[in-house]
Amino acid sequence: MQRSLVVIAMGLVLFVAATLGGFVWSARHAPGWARAELERQLALAVDAPVRLDRVRLGLRGGIRLVADGASLGPTEGGTHLEAGQIEGWLDPLALVTGRLVLDRFVARDADVSVPTPPPDSPPVLETFETLAQALAAGPVRRVVLEETSLWAEGPDGSRELLLAGIAGDATRSRMRPEGRFAFEARIGSGRAGIRLEGRAAPGTTRMVVDLAAIDLATLPRAIRGDLPLPAQGSLSGRIDWSAPAEGPDRFELALEGEHIAGRLPGAGAAAPPQAFALARPTLSGVLLAEAGGLRVRDGVLTDGGAPLRFEGRLGSGGGKAPLALALQTEEIELASLVERLPMPLPPAATELLERVERGHVDRLEIEIDTTVDGWSRIGRRGPLARPGDLRIELALSDLDVALGEDDRLEAGSATLRYDGDRLAVEGLRGRRHGKPFPRTSGEITGLAHLRGLDELRCRRPAEGGRIPGARELLAWMRSHRKEPKVPGWNELAVEADWISHPELLCGIEQLDASLRPYEAGGGLEITLRHGVWAGVALSGDARITDPTTRDAGDVTFRLALGSPFEPVALVPPSEPWARGRFDWNAFRLGGWRVLGARGGFELRQGTLRLSQVDLDLAPSGVIEGEVAIDLSRPTRLSYEASLRGADLDVTAFASAMRARDPGRLSGTLAGEATFQGELLRARSPLAKADGTLRLRARHGRVAREMPIVMALLVADSPFSPISDLEEIHYERAEAEAVLREGWFSTERIEIEGPSARMLATGRLAVEKPHAVEGVLGVLFFPALDSVIDYVPVLNRVILGENGNLIGAYYGLSGPWAEPTARLIPVKSLVSGPASFVLEDIPSFLWGGLKRIHSILIPAGPDRVGQTPVRVDS
Repeated sequence: MQRSLVVIAMGLVLFVAATLGGFVWSARHAPGWARAELERQLALAVDAPVRLDRVRLGLRGGIRLVADGASLGPTEGGTHLEAGQIEGWLDPLALVTGRLVLDRFVARDADVSVPTPPPDSPPVLETFETLAQALAAGPVRRVVLEETSLWAEGPDGSRELLLAGIAGDATRSRMRPEGRFAFEARIGSGRAGIRLEGRAAPGTTRMVVDLAAIDLATLPRAIRGDLPLPAQGSLSGRIDWSAPAEGPDRFELALEGEHIAGRLPGAGAAAPPQAFALARPTLSGVLLAEAGGLRVRDGVLTDGGAPLRFEGRLGSGGGKAPLALALQTEEIELASLVERLPMPLPPAATELLERVERGHVDRLEIEIDTTVDGWSRIGRRGPLARPGDLRIELALSDLDVALGEDDRLEAGSATLRYDGDRLAVEGLRGRRHGKPFPRTSGEITGLAHLRGLDELRCRRPAEGGRIPGARELLAWMRSHRKEPKVPGWNELAVEADWISHPELLCGIEQLDASLRPYEAGGGLEITLRHGVWAGVALSGDARITDPTTRDAGDVTFRLALGSPFEPVALVPPSEPWARGRFDWNAFRLGGWRVLGARGGFELRQGTLRLSQVDLDLAPSGVIEGEVAIDLSRPTRLSYEASLRGADLDVTAFASAMRARDPGRLSGTLAGEATFQGELLRARSPLAKADGTLRLRARHGRVAREMPIVMALLVADSPFSPISDLEEIHYERAEAEAVLREGWFSTERIEIEGPSARMLATGRLAVEKPHAVEGVLGVLFFPALDSVIDYVPVLNRVILGENGNLIGAYYGLSGPWAEPTARLIPVKSLVSGPASFVLEDIPSFLWGGLKRIHSILIPAGPDRVGQTPVRVDS
């Protein structure tokens, strides 16, 4: 055992002696040989020429070869190195065998120059990958850099500093072709730092890059390329990069910014850029550098709020390179989301968002499938610049939207979907004026006809065109439907010169539309045949279920856009904000039978005016008129109406009024009426109105089956000539009435015929059962009266002051359909000029008798003070 130790010790002494001897010999006799051999081996390692200056040998930490100046390259790719000093530690075992092998290589004060790379190449990482692969496969086991700089060199010889102060080392394993490395440096000439560490094997590299306060203003120069947008601020974090032998390079990002700010290009050539600012954004995700480009997975971007998740890919090929991106976020305030959008909004969208007072984004999904140039165009002109390249799905809640002055949608929610040629709205709900808003869904197609929102020629409506009473008018109309709720009309056609209301954002011109009843529950079906909105042709349809239901009903719509063109209609003024004509196909209007109506309409200062209206009665006849309804108040509807009729067939008119047996009346009717009042739900339009009515009838008849005639026959006197008649003929009938407090009151109704002359006064209720109170005076035998009237003296004695031989007065009361009559005897042949019998009659009869008396016997100088004398008839 002791002998073995002695043998080993002697071997070590001989090895050390041989090494020292070799070193002494090399120091004296072989610097030139060592330099030449070292240049040859380094040239083989980097595949480029190598030059070493002033080579000398030393002994510190091993056998050291020092060169005071060196240059390597340029390589085939154009990379070369200039060093102030390099050191190489020789492998002592190789020296024993007579070979010169470097075990460690140190470069001080070196400049590494690389050619300016193409835009799609990451030069910094690519350079380190090249160095790491050379280390893993090269003859040098360890490479150390001290105060080394990395430069980008242009074809004209110009240079730009990329990394400065590079320090670190790379070590290759002795047992297998694998190396580890760790370097740190400064970005350009600033203080921002970068650190790289990892390992490399033939064909495989793994690297972790740590960034510390990288200035974004200098980053484009460092990476030798342009950022998608100019920005300021600093960036820190980590990039974990792996380049396997098979498959794409992989980058795992975990970055954090501080005070990131910049300016986005405007949406259009003349639009100003839009500033953005992020306080402390964070970015994470996976970037795959595939053969055809880059792909992003599991990306997350946040700035202290809801995270924005994204995935995408970017192909190679410059501006024609394909670009795809999918973004998703949730649980964020709408205002905060708008501030973080990667592109500016067009003016039309900005104006729309100005109406949104509050809103919450439940979910946002964006899919982009375009090219680099296409994305740039979308950023400049908006999503319509590249139809189909951008798809958006947005779920909103807690929406408060200003629709107009004192008009808001509150607590709204909806889902929006945009896919290039189509914008869909699903499940729009909320409250308006404290009541549920109809559940609305629909779509707008044909957006591809627009090449950009800047093509829209929007004429902004003036504020003030409000119609708060529209809902009350609709409720009033529905309150008059009878059960079951069957509409009384078939179609309403509307042609509008323009409609310019703030809720429409832009005015609509040349409107051609129709409305039809939908379902028995009070729904509506709308067909838009043509219209021009902001210079774009429109067509479409909509369905509205009964909005008076508890949940306010449903609204569904489809709207199609045509090619944009310059509007040719009149420029819409602020007042009136709507004007046009209508044609209404109907069969019932309240309690009337009709065929329809047509006329003009105008909306001005909250008032709907219908002018030159022709109301077609069923089966025949036309009533002309004008109507104005004040819609400026949400709960009160005041109106004014003026109506006229001429040459109306009385039978047809009675049929239009839904009389039980219209054939009981005949003749020709004319008249006019004016009313002003208030519309009350489920009440007659005349229930709270004032006005006047004048009617004139000619050459007709009244059948004895008429309720009033039957009442007269029941209460008739034995002298009446109508008791045996089947019908009463008249030559002329006139009536004047005043409407007040729900009653038509008349001072004079006069009917003249071949067998009788009738005078009446009284009142009629406008609402069912249409109560009647009045007095009717019947003066018989007018033909005989006219003969007697020609005989002097006899006419005064027989006919009396009222000019009739026989007369009777009736008091009428009760409902119109079944009145009762009371005979009041007033004169006879034996009484001569007599007056009234006014015994035990109601006050309304007494008043009526006095009015008829004043008509029959006008006041005069010779009648003053006359008092009616009581006689029997």
